[in-house]
Amino acid sequence: QPEQAREHARWLSQQLPADDRGQQLALLRLWQRIPDDQAARSLAEQLLKRYPGDTGVLLHAARMEQSQDRYGEALAYYRQAEATQPSDAEDRQSIAQNIQSIEARRQSWVEVGAVHLGKSATDGVSSLRGWELPAVAWIPRGYDGHHFLHVDQVRLNAGGLRGSAADATSYGQVAA
Repeated sequence: QPEQAREHARWLSQQLPADDRGQQLALLRLWQRIPDDQAARSLAEQLLKRYPGDTGVLLHAARMEQSQDRYGEALAYYRQAEATQPSDAEDRQSIAQNIQSIEARRQSWVEVGAVHLGKSATDGVSSLRGWELPAVAWIPRGYDGHHFLHVDQVRLNAGGLRGSAADATSYGQVAA
């Protein structure tokens, strides 16, 4: 099936008029669906050279880059498409949403918490009182992901052992 689709797309690329933007964009979508990323990229580059300020061509190029996780390049194409000031409100909204979603990948944030730890029993042997203060920071790595740092501060107090001889025989330990 995929080889048949490639053959059909190759035949179409020979038959379609090179100056018909609409049909060339349809062929680009076909290359993307097959998928043949190399042929799609090649055709997108040709269309960008032939129609550098065309909103439709810029949007196709941006979506293609975004689908291949090339967010910086996609953002550049979306910004170029935005600069053309498209007349279609749906295109303007789509461009704004895509720019916003790509920019959101560069957000950093920090989460901090506090956890009280406690177990009541015999001091120095099985009692436990304390706090855990975890902190996590996410730092963007371009548009491709985040580095993160996780730090936990833990303060524990088990109490002190009693120093009497009777306790030493029952627990096998004496406070120093």
